[in-house]
Amino acid sequence: MVIEKDHAAVSAARAMLSLLQHWQVQAPIGSVVVARVNLPETASVAQINSELGMKHFAVVPCAPELFHKAAVTREPVVVGHRAHPAGRAFDELASMLMKLPVNPWRLRVAIPPGDAWSGRSA
Repeated sequence: MVIEKDHAAVSAARAMLSLLQHWQVQAPIGSVVVARVNLPETASVAQINSELGMKHFAVVPCAPELFHKAAVTREPVVVGHRAHPAGRAFDELASMLMKLPVNPWRLRVAIPPGDAWSGRSA
């Protein structure tokens, strides 16, 4: 779950975790904390994860110039800027996610035939 370091984002994450629990999601859920601006931290990553009961997956530092360059050149940050802290964070996140066990999850809500969300027609 991607979370910013502010109270509104943490509250939204709490609501999303409640929804995922209601849906009976059995997948591992962890946090990717993103710093979009260089402001003093309102909460530490450890505090956020402790409050939400999630495992820490990654922290992506603020790097607007790097992300802008990646968007212009269409080269992923993790490919073009591996030495930058943001590039390393994405590389470590990808490596960690590749090690997680795959557990296919399906929504356990019955969707009527012909429903627009089901992709089937009546």
